[in-house]
Amino acid sequence: MEFNDDAKTVILHAQDVALDFEDAFISPDHILLALLRDENGEVCQVLSTVGMVPAKFKSELLFNMKKGLKPPPEEMGLGPDAKRAFDWTYEEMSMLRSDALAPRHVLLGVMRQGKNKGTRILQEHGITVSMVRDAVKKMNPAK
Repeated sequence: MEFNDDAKTVILHAQDVALDFEDAFISPDHILLALLRDENGEVCQVLSTVGMVPAKFKSELLFNMKKGLKPPPEEMGLGPDAKRAFDWTYEEMSMLRSDALAPRHVLLGVMRQGKNKGTRILQEHGITVSMVRDAVKKMNPAK
């Protein structure tokens, strides 16, 4: 499975977010915050398309997150929920017939994983996986 540069950057940023929150592993919410770092990126464009203001979403997500209880390990990996989110990410990428994994696929994967604060916040605002998938389909697939 090939990751494009944007997706690789998201994983690195998610690790930074997890470290900032002093968590022992990367969670789906860390991944969502990493996806929101690029205010002009495709994930923020998708969220805007479906009616969610990315800055508002980020603010709500940060408000709902808590610091970890113990210092993070020297090597940090994906937690079980994040791993499951990436399983969904690959499935979304395949369904959308994309050549490389991109941040928009990661957003869909995290939403499909569902067991995270970010997805609950989006759902509270009426944003569904199918709405996001439709917005992603309309994006340039070569991106």
